[in-house]
Amino acid sequence: MSEKMTVPAFTSEAEEAQWWFDNQERFADDLFRAFDNGTAGRGTVMKRALAMQDGITPEPEDIQQARTLAEKKGIPYHDLLKQIIHEGLQREQAAQPHAEAA
Repeated sequence: MSEKMTVPAFTSEAEEAQWWFDNQERFADDLFRAFDNGTAGRGTVMKRALAMQDGITPEPEDIQQARTLAEKKGIPYHDLLKQIIHEGLQREQAAQPHAEAA
């Protein structure tokens, strides 16, 4: 049995693409093994990969709301979520008093 893989944090899309390319055979082997032993499920690999990648697991209702809003805007829902997170962080940062440099 293969060792459980952990998807690392990436510094660029190119680095991430290379990592997935380099590890594609291992993921394929794991997928076929899951089919053979009955543990494969719809979206299981993607859900695990996303959860390992950043540790954020939005509530299903939030995902559905993001999908609905994104569809109205004509953009992918993950782009909308990234935009909302970025804007929220910027807003929070602006609301925080600036710490004095030590």
